[in-house]
This record gives sequence, structure tokens and C-alpha cells, in this order.
Amino acid sequence: MNPVAENPQSQSNKIGKHLAVYIVLALCIAISACGFRLRGATHLPFKTIYTNISDNTSFGASLRRSIVASSPGLVFMPTPDNADVRLTQLALSERRRELTLDAQGHVEEYELNLLFRFQLTDKNGALLLKPTTLTATRDMPYDPDDSQAKNDEMRMIFADMRQSMVDRIVRLIGSDDVIDAYSNGPKEDDTDIYLEDEQFEDDEFEEEYVP
Repeated sequence: MNPVAENPQSQSNKIGKHLAVYIVLALCIAISACGFRLRGATHLPFKTIYTNISDNTSFGASLRRSIVASSPGLVFMPTPDNADVRLTQLALSERRRELTLDAQGHVEEYELNLLFRFQLTDKNGALLLKPTTLTATRDMPYDPDDSQAKNDEMRMIFADMRQSMVDRIVRLIGSDDVIDAYSNGPKEDDTDIYLEDEQFEDDEFEEEYVP
């Protein structure tokens, strides 16, 4: 018995549904790549901000876009003199470490590490957010016979790690603790903050990755 042919209109509807799904996914990826997130705005008590993080880097540009997107009305100042708050980068590093080797000594897996250390102060230098270290770690299989593709994949993973780091920074800047410290004065506490996926020490690294 021959199968009943599917109605052309039904086929067209299915194609249309699949196309709509692909369009939505593409839009979500594009929005993520630009550093924007579909979330509510944070109303901050300060109106201007300065950072020493260059906007000529993908990380710096993404950070600025995300901060402005999450806090409409906040203006980045070219110098710290007239800024209400100062976001100061203390350290930034991207590194990879050989995780596993095959019998011939070739790398089979890398551990990718991203570290960002920063602080937030008011115009008088008082700490609103103590020196804070954020880290992220990802494991990536590696194939020396396909090094070009794997290096491209590595760059993409680091880009995703940087964007995740940007999101964490934005949340910290807009946190209740920072808003309270700016409005009512910072609390006396000399303890630094460490927020990491997995802590690592500088002397554990075997080489630095430069994308």
C-alpha cells in the first residue's frame, strides 16, 4: 500500500516553523555576541563611570556595551577626574595549560584559564567593591593534526569565557552591596574577594595564550 502523500500546504507549514526556530536562534546568538542580555535595567545611584580598560579590545568594548545596556543613563567618562565611580582593572590574563598528553607526547587536551581582577571606587578613592578576582576554567580536546581548526575553536571558547566574565562584572557593579556602599558609605573590610570557577596559581601555567 502506497503511503499517502503529504499535503504541500502541510510541508510548507513545517518548513516555515523550522525557519522561524532558526531565525530566533540566530537572533539570540547575535544578541549574545554583542554583549547584550534581555534582562531588566539596574538603576544605579551614580551617573558617570571611568575605567582604565581600553575600549579598543573586544573585552573592553563588550564590557562598556553591557554596562550601558544594563544601566541606561550611565555615562562613561574619558578621564577619572569627573567620574562618580572608577572601575579599575588590576589584572587580566588568558592562559592555557597542557592537561593530557598521548603516548608520543602530543597534547590531547588543554585547560583554558581566564583571570580578571578589578575594583570599584568612588571619586574620593573609597572602595565600593573591594579588589575582586574572577576566574573561569574550561577543558578543550586538542588535535595537533587539525591545529588550525582547534586554534579557531580555542579563540571562540576564550571569547565565550570573556563574555561570561563581562556578565559577572555587570552583576557585581549593580549589586545591592555596591549600591548601599555608594549611598551610605563603604564598610571597613580589608578582605579581598575571590569568585572563581576553579582557582589556579600563576606558577601552574605552562604557557600563555595570546589570541
